Amino acid sequence: MKLKSFFPRPTKSSTTEYINPPRKKSSLIRGTPSDALHKQIKGAGSFSEFWEQHKKQIVHQPLSEYLCELLDERGLKRSEVVVRTGLDKAYVYQIFAGKKNPSRDKLITIALGMEFSEEETQRMLQLSGHRELWPKDERDALLLFAIQRGMSLEEVHTELERYGLDPLATPIK
Repeated sequence: MKLKSFFPRPTKSSTTEYINPPRKKSSLIRGTPSDALHKQIKGAGSFSEFWEQHKKQIVHQPLSEYLCELLDERGLKRSEVVVRTGLDKAYVYQIFAGKKNPSRDKLITIALGMEFSEEETQRMLQLSGHRELWPKDERDALLLFAIQRGMSLEEVHTELERYGLDPLATPIK
């Protein structure tokens, strides 16, 4: 039976308990945190004043470059991403080459397959032009829960189905 809502959790004796594994913070997220920059923008007398002090912290990075950096950081190959996500090989290679602009669901599938942290996932979604995962959205809340706990794609698909939520994009085969 599918539940209509992410909350409350089903009362099944076989419900899997997920631990919260330690996540390595990406070395790609550095400099002044966004919240601090936001406050400094508010307090700046002019944009040029802010720009001169902080222009080196403003990120201009293509999605494909970010994904490749995370791939290298994890010591993975694109072929491993294909296996971990179930997505079509040519499609994955085109994403990493910057030739395809994938859907939000495909990117979340890649994030889960590559075991991105929450910060890395949100950054990837920002760079792609898609909206970030939002905890007030049922499906996004479940996806955030899964990412924070290092759940596998299979476990995420099971949980989405259990709560009657839309599945992630089906693999391109």
